[in-house]
Amino acid sequence: MNPAKTHGKIGAINELGVKYDDMRAAVERDVYRKEGYQLALNEIQQSTLKSIFERVDAERDAGRFDIPTASLIKEYLARVHAAVDNLKLMNERHRTLAEGRALGLRDAIGLAKKTLDAEKAKLAALEAQVAAGHVTAEASGTTPIDVRPDVQNSALEDLNRRRAEARERRHGAATVAALEPAPAPKRGRPRGRNRPTEAGA
Repeated sequence: MNPAKTHGKIGAINELGVKYDDMRAAVERDVYRKEGYQLALNEIQQSTLKSIFERVDAERDAGRFDIPTASLIKEYLARVHAAVDNLKLMNERHRTLAEGRALGLRDAIGLAKKTLDAEKAKLAALEAQVAAGHVTAEASGTTPIDVRPDVQNSALEDLNRRRAEARERRHGAATVAALEPAPAPKRGRPRGRNRPTEAGA
């Protein structure tokens, strides 16, 4: 593990998380704006257009408009009502998309935070190992104490010695002796064979 790279990674993740958070805040503001648009469009339909319809009927009844003129005015008001309906549908779609983007950005921020915490924990563990003297933190990475170049040979010799001792303890002296080559048999004149007999004497 390279501490310099880890610090760089932590900084990059933190910067990315800040950008995601700024984007999330902007998207959430857009969601609130679209909710405001929806309320305004509902108000136009339910109050403004409805009251105009009622006024046209009242003025037609009062004789200010004849029936064909009142019908024409209502026809245009119905078109306006339909146009407002279309605006409401479009705005609702955009609001839903904005909410989806906000949810995605919140998930991305959560993932960035989780990754950032993990990298910080790794760095803290490394600093603890360095403080305890188990590893040395160098620019090129982390070097365990027992494989540093200045102690590598003595550590290898010690490891081989310990392995040999463990092997002896496991197999026992008898097994070690059995693994040694057996002594060669002695050669000499066999006893009791080719002795001169009394008959031959």
